[in-house]
Amino acid sequence: MCVVFIVVGLGGVVPGIFQWRHDQAFLRDSAVVEGVVVGYATDERTHTKTYQTTEYQREIEYEVRGRTYRRMESGTSTSMPTLGDHVTVYYDNEDPANAVVDTLGRRWMGQAIVLSGVFWAGLWLAVLVVLGRRGRAAAPDIDST
Repeated sequence: MCVVFIVVGLGGVVPGIFQWRHDQAFLRDSAVVEGVVVGYATDERTHTKTYQTTEYQREIEYEVRGRTYRRMESGTSTSMPTLGDHVTVYYDNEDPANAVVDTLGRRWMGQAIVLSGVFWAGLWLAVLVVLGRRGRAAAPDIDST
């Protein structure tokens, strides 16, 4: 069972590295402009009879070279957005419609996935090593005659 957790943990490292490198390359090569929250979409979710959450997805407007663009932010939040808030938008200089909003999750998601995978793989590898040592210590000595 431990081996499964190790494989799954290490399996999270590869996509995490890919996500991290992809996001960092986009942010490094993109241009920056200030955007404004102009609206939001809501999604109400009922988890149990007494527990319900509302998630909000911000609609951002920004201008590049005299043209106005609008896009929905990729993530959601349970905090209601404030219309008129200013946000930093990173956009592709060749295709300004290809843009992302600067958020903490955007900057750290790849690293978080990598660290989580390393943590879980390391934890279960340590458990496997400890169990292996205990098994050898408890095994009877067959060589004694």
